[in-house]
Amino acid sequence: MMVKKKIAVLLCAIIAGSVMFAGCGDNNDNSQSGNATNTNSQTVTENNSKNNEDNNSKQDNNSKDDNNSKEDNNNSKDDNNSETPVGEKADVSYFDDCVFIGDSVSLKLKLYNDKNNAMSKAKFLTSGSLGYGNALWDLDNPEAVFPSYQGENVLLEDGVVLTGASKVYIMLGMNDIGLYGVDGSFDNMKTLTNRILEKSPNVTIYLQSVTPILSGMEGKTWNNQNINIFNDKLKAYCEENDNFKFVDVASVMKDSNGCLIAEYCSDPDIMGIHFTDMACKVWIDYLLTHTN
Repeated sequence: MMVKKKIAVLLCAIIAGSVMFAGCGDNNDNSQSGNATNTNSQTVTENNSKNNEDNNSKQDNNSKDDNNSKEDNNNSKDDNNSETPVGEKADVSYFDDCVFIGDSVSLKLKLYNDKNNAMSKAKFLTSGSLGYGNALWDLDNPEAVFPSYQGENVLLEDGVVLTGASKVYIMLGMNDIGLYGVDGSFDNMKTLTNRILEKSPNVTIYLQSVTPILSGMEGKTWNNQNINIFNDKLKAYCEENDNFKFVDVASVMKDSNGCLIAEYCSDPDIMGIHFTDMACKVWIDYLLTHTN
């Protein structure tokens, strides 16, 4: 009887030990799944990997993923190098060799700079109602709205030469789309920029997207849908041609519906396109963080 009792006790001890080891195996599986979760979260927070033990292989894999993602980013920039990338904010001296061509929207930017010296030595060739179409008219046209430089009305291509600028920022089209349609406005853009490059072949032309219209102020053809189509054509043109860069200023002027942000509009009851000082500041900040 004593021998049977001892055997029974021994068997119980073996069974209990097996159960304990089985429990330890479950805990290890749980910790491994926890590490897998941390590995997934490393795409958001890389430092999580440092809190786990025995993760050298995971860190190697992560570094490979990081290198691959960097290569992908570099490749995507090379594929779309026509659009100015976001980066650290440049000093305002960046504007010293820039000239800004535009209509009354850009004229507001000039007035803002005159008052606040926000763009250093930037030069402007701006005029109310200016567009890609009427910029092609002759100087003696009585209906012409050419900008002036040093007190004299000038053709835009001549004005660029006079300013000595190496960077030419253009925002035109708001006054064209309703008159010439998207395609006609685009053709006029190509003609004007070709004239500029003929006289200033070494400049870089930055085509700024046309900014949106305030909600409720759009017309039949003069509307945000056509503006977006026109902007897409500008971007595609910049991708296909040297000397051109696309600057999507409109992207920071749109509300959730694609219309001009109400707080940025200075004429909500008249035209719904002109800017407040706040909008000008946003515009300048965007330019300074989207340089080459």
